[in-house]
Amino acid sequence: MLADCLKTVKDTLTLCKAFVSLGSSQSTFAKEIAAICIKACEVCEKECRVHESHHEVCKNCADSCQECISELKKIV
Repeated sequence: MLADCLKTVKDTLTLCKAFVSLGSSQSTFAKEIAAICIKACEVCEKECRVHESHHEVCKNCADSCQECISELKKIV
């Protein structure tokens, strides 16, 4: 359902913004937040892939999640 997709995207954005904030201040929690962001991005990507054939924004979001996962794995 598209509403589930939106909620997942919002949660993922919130977590990733927290990571950016903590990472930029070299917080001791950055790696832990990065690991949580990976999980959130995996869920978000999966949910967005369901809608990607009907909504370009969902495809773009899923692709972005995939890229974020790759980069975040370099940190954890």
